Amino acid sequence: MRWWLAPVLTLVWCAAHAAPARAQPALVFYWVDGRGDLHATDRLGDVPEPYYGMYVAKLAASEEARAKGGAPPAVHPESTAPLDASVPAPPSQPSIVEQTIAQREGWKKTVREWRQELERATTALRDATTALEQAELNPILRETSAQQQVIERARSEQQAALVGVEKARRMLLEDIPKRARAEHVPPKWLE
Repeated sequence: MRWWLAPVLTLVWCAAHAAPARAQPALVFYWVDGRGDLHATDRLGDVPEPYYGMYVAKLAASEEARAKGGAPPAVHPESTAPLDASVPAPPSQPSIVEQTIAQREGWKKTVREWRQELERATTALRDATTALEQAELNPILRETSAQQQVIERARSEQQAALVGVEKARRMLLEDIPKRARAEHVPPKWLE
């Protein structure tokens, strides 16, 4: 045997056995922005609308076609007979597209809920401030003990509303974006 043949055969053997283990090539998503510049990414979440919806629809259609076309009938491990129709099939794992859509909707829902909380707290603050101004309007009446109780209650409601506004503001402007950056969430999911 020639001295150079052994390394060549080893390389051929390694290449032949390594080929099936390789992962599928990453998908690349392309779009053109408003200025006409071409962009590409391998992360579906970075693609802007309307291209995002187009790619989601295409990926869902291809996964559905692949699932319908090539899946062999399910069989019991102990036999080769197909499963009875009354036996439920094992739940399938959500596809990458479905997971991405679910993550995006989860982030959008979180932002929407905190915006609603900010709106509720802002309305409560406005109402409490108006009530406090009304209670303090008459200088003679505000000296009575009953009116002082009304003023104190309005001040405590105003303070509670201020805390609610500050908490919602901090969540929307600091905490959620910080968590999104840590999890590499596209900023458009927070809109």
